[in-house]
Amino acid sequence: MSKRAWIGVMAVLVALSVGLAAGASSLFEPSNEYLRTTSSPAGVSSMYVSLWFRVANTTARHTLFVLEQSGTNQRVVLYADGLDTSDLTDRVWYFVQNSGGGVFAAGYTTNSFSADTWHHVVFGVYDYETESESEISLDGGGYKVSTYSYDNVPWFSNYYVQVGGDNREITAIPGDNDFLPSPSGEVAEVAVWSGEVYRAEQSAMRRYSPLLIRRNALVFYAPLIRERQDVISGCTLTGYNSPDVGDHPPVRR
Repeated sequence: MSKRAWIGVMAVLVALSVGLAAGASSLFEPSNEYLRTTSSPAGVSSMYVSLWFRVANTTARHTLFVLEQSGTNQRVVLYADGLDTSDLTDRVWYFVQNSGGGVFAAGYTTNSFSADTWHHVVFGVYDYETESESEISLDGGGYKVSTYSYDNVPWFSNYYVQVGGDNREITAIPGDNDFLPSPSGEVAEVAVWSGEVYRAEQSAMRRYSPLLIRRNALVFYAPLIRERQDVISGCTLTGYNSPDVGDHPPVRR
C-alpha cells in the first residue's frame, strides 16, 4: 500500500473512532414514534447489543430497542424504565422472550440513568457450555449477570430491528405497566453482534465505532447519522408516526 493510501485509511479510522457530530433519531413521546427495518439482518441467537440514548425525564418508560422474530412473540427488548416505583428506579431493563411469549431472561443495570445525559448500554445473551447467560451494563458500570441452567438461547432468523416503541401491550414486561412507548429523547449508534463479545471489547464500544469492534461478527449497525440505514446488512429503517432527526454532539467518551 502506498504512503498516500495508508494516510487515507488512517484518516478514516480516526474519524470513525472519535465520532462525528451529526443527527440521531429523535423519538418523541407520546406519539409512539419509532423506526423499524423492512428486511432482516443475518440470523442470530447468542448476541450483543450496543446503543447510546438520551432521554428527557426519569418519570416515564423509554423503549430503546426491540429485536423481534416476525409473526411470533419471540423478542429482545431494552428499555429505560422511570416508572418502576421500587428500589430499582431509573434502571435500564432487558427481557428476552421465546416463541411462546415466555420470559427466557430478564434483568436490569446495577446503576441508574439520568435525564438530559447521553448514556451507553451494552446487553448480551449467549450460550456458555451447558448453560446460558445474559448480562447488561450501563456507562461501563457493574455488570448484572444472570445464569440459566439450560442451553436454549432463542434463534432469530426472519426478524426486524426496531428503535423506539409503538405502545404495544406486552404482558411479560418485568416491573410496572405492560406497554412499550417511545422514548422522549434520542437513540444513536445501534449495533448488534452475533455471538459473545468479550469485556474488553464491550469497554471499547464506549470509545470507538462498532465498525472497529469484532467486525466479522457485526450483523447490524445503524449510526442514525442523517440516513436511516443499516450499513452492515443493508436494511432500511422505515419511520412510523414521523420520527424526527436532530443534531447531537459526539457521544463516544
